[in-house]
Amino acid sequence: MATQVEAPLYLDRWDILGEWEKRKKKYGDRDAWYTMLSSYYASGAYEDELPILAANAQGRPLLRPVGESVNRPRTYSSRRLTPIVDDYAALVGRMPTVRVEPPDDSEPAEQKADLLTKYLYSTYEMSNMEFQQAQAGHYLSLLGDSVYTLRPEPDLKRVMWEVVSPRNCYPTFYHGYRRFEVYDMLIVEQWTAEDLKRQLGIEPENNRPESCTVVIYLSPHQRTVVVGLKQPQVAAHVEWTLDYCPAVWVFNKITGHFGMSDIGPALGQQDFLDFSLNVWADGIVHMTYPIVGVKNPQSLGQDEIMIGPGSVVPLGPEGDIVVRATQGDPRALEAIIQQTIQDLNATTGTSQVRQEGQMKSSIVTGRAVQNVQGPQSTRIEFKQGTLGAAIEAANRITLQLQERAPILREFKGPIWGRYKGRSFQLQFSARQDIDGWYRNKASWQSLVGMNLQQKTAVAYEGMVAQIWDDIRAREIVGEEDPVGMRQRIENQKMSEARLQQAIAPALGGQQGGPPQQQQGPQLSIGGAQNPFSSQEAQQQGAAQPQAPATPDYKSEIKKIANTLKGSVWLLPTGVVAISDSRDYSKVLQAVRTASPQTKVRQMDESAIPQGATRLV
Repeated sequence: MATQVEAPLYLDRWDILGEWEKRKKKYGDRDAWYTMLSSYYASGAYEDELPILAANAQGRPLLRPVGESVNRPRTYSSRRLTPIVDDYAALVGRMPTVRVEPPDDSEPAEQKADLLTKYLYSTYEMSNMEFQQAQAGHYLSLLGDSVYTLRPEPDLKRVMWEVVSPRNCYPTFYHGYRRFEVYDMLIVEQWTAEDLKRQLGIEPENNRPESCTVVIYLSPHQRTVVVGLKQPQVAAHVEWTLDYCPAVWVFNKITGHFGMSDIGPALGQQDFLDFSLNVWADGIVHMTYPIVGVKNPQSLGQDEIMIGPGSVVPLGPEGDIVVRATQGDPRALEAIIQQTIQDLNATTGTSQVRQEGQMKSSIVTGRAVQNVQGPQSTRIEFKQGTLGAAIEAANRITLQLQERAPILREFKGPIWGRYKGRSFQLQFSARQDIDGWYRNKASWQSLVGMNLQQKTAVAYEGMVAQIWDDIRAREIVGEEDPVGMRQRIENQKMSEARLQQAIAPALGGQQGGPPQQQQGPQLSIGGAQNPFSSQEAQQQGAAQPQAPATPDYKSEIKKIANTLKGSVWLLPTGVVAISDSRDYSKVLQAVRTASPQTKVRQMDESAIPQGATRLV
């Protein structure tokens, strides 16, 4: 029976550097692949390369051999892979909508969830995640991996997010169902001597790489920063007890391998496309400049041959100049080039409309655009799902670090930011407010690839067809606070109604103005003459249904008063208003017991008009 050897929980500076040496060899092939992908992203950007030189000084075309190495820098590159990476990065490089799940459906649980959600949004704002998330999307598409790390900020007693290049990270993972979770990780970076002195307070012996190498070790048990390889110094060290390593590794494709880049399978196609374009450029030169031949050059005299407009060449009795037009059609390469571009787009999952902004169709509609983006839309939705799971994991670790880590758990102070389209500033206590609750959800808006106009059309059609309600329609469009937007629209309508009611006397008493259209019996408003006679008013009034009496409402509302979250009002218009939207179904059922035609609307108490009667 094998003896189980327990690994030490805490590593010192020499153990950390030893791990770095082992992992540097282990991940050598991965680092080389990262370098190759980065070079293709910047293909053609070579400072020592000249522009296209398709002919020599004698005008002879410089045709390239078919067997030329693809690793050699090209004279001309189409850079078709660069916009593909940028397009993917633009779609996934945005922060999702985050929401901490409430522990239960009670009012205190909802308030706790809102407070923790606002804490996370405050963390994003302090960490500049709008910029960092864009960088995470770039790494994810180009290199096939992206890394979120969480670091404590002792001065602020807060947790900060950092997006790190996977080229500098050397992780190990759990096994089994936790195989996508980081067990521990080394982050190796090259700093300058000035940065080390200014940010870490360490003065290295010299500015050489071995003296300015910074190694950061993260694990569920510690975070240690080591500076230097030969004479290492510990710049920072903290010990904790966590269930996770404060780092989240995001795989672009769930295969368990590094470097699953969006452009990785298309490198060979980019090489062939560049080769075809260069041959095409050579063919253009070959067809443009004719071949000039000199017959019996001894008869041309001693002067140098001058060719061009107005040039005169003296010829002997046997001398001659022959100009031959070349043959061939370089347009034959167009079909090969177009086919290569189509194969490249298919391999990377993109489409021509995403890269060129135009469709090969006479009818361009939102549905047609969505159809041609089908492969990429499917991939983006899946990427956003996996990336959302990674951000949820990072949120859990953030809350756990803030609650458990030394110094951080002592935080008690203001948090601020923007949530649901509104700014906030609240007091927050790490010990009391988190209380071991870390569950959260991250999601992006749907209909990837559509603009706002197209999303609005789809959302409106679904709402009219009663597939979803107005709240879901606003979520599809991308509204941050759909419930709040509904309330603001209702308040706007009530404000417009009050304005119309206020200006009605002025419009009714205006001489020479257009007559007002009146429906049903109208009472005197602001001293205006009632247009109906008493008999007509009685006939019209008999046909008009009477509103239910106020005591009937009160008796029904009192039965459910203990279950309501807010107040209930009876407006002068006969509409029942509620201050809390969660009371809608209960109040509607109660008031319609008294009058089936009664309408219920949500309205802030500050917007309740004068003359309204409070029912509860």
